Amino acid sequence: MMLPTDIMTTEIDIEIAEDLFSPNNLIELTRTENERTKLAGIRFETRAGANESRDALRRRCFDVALKQLHDAWPQMTIWLFACHSTWQYKSAVPLYRRLWKSLEASNVVLPSGERVAEVLVDSPPGVRFFGLVHVPAEECERAYNVLATEQESFIVASTTGRAPNLDEHVLAAWQRRQTELVKWAELAVAVCGHHQVLFRPFGFFDDVEVGVDAILEPGLLRQWNSRTT
Repeated sequence: MMLPTDIMTTEIDIEIAEDLFSPNNLIELTRTENERTKLAGIRFETRAGANESRDALRRRCFDVALKQLHDAWPQMTIWLFACHSTWQYKSAVPLYRRLWKSLEASNVVLPSGERVAEVLVDSPPGVRFFGLVHVPAEECERAYNVLATEQESFIVASTTGRAPNLDEHVLAAWQRRQTELVKWAELAVAVCGHHQVLFRPFGFFDDVEVGVDAILEPGLLRQWNSRTT
């Protein structure tokens, strides 16, 4: 993975939290009653000036985060979990276009990697499509563009190189985001098993602190810490 030459890593602050379900300075996740999974986090953060683009700064933090993780796990692969941000009326056009064709029809340039899954969810509000596509290392900018237009989408890194699963557990946690605030705890518990890292961007609107949190298992945090220090 090539880190763009205009990225200055010294501008990015890195902070870790060993337990995101306990008080910490990153993101405090709420544990469900019977959930015992442990999750840690790495924050890549910078500060936005008055006239700086927060979207550009988040992309810079994403680049640094992915470079750091790739240094620890050279076999790592990047995956985009994409979906429509809103429910669509169930008609012939959405059912024909599904996810990938509809994004391309909106002039979104998708990553050229393997498209692993495309799932239809049919419910009273309408239909939504969820999909999973591999992101070649040189095409991360394309994945960032999807995040900017379809904000229910997210990026996952597989430290083993294997494709993540878009199974019923991931889909159930993901779908609940339709009418509520993003339930990152449920999504992270569903996604972060099997040596995977979930990325949570932050710093929107007028926020000064901008960046991305990498949510991962504590064992992966220890590996990352030992391999990058």
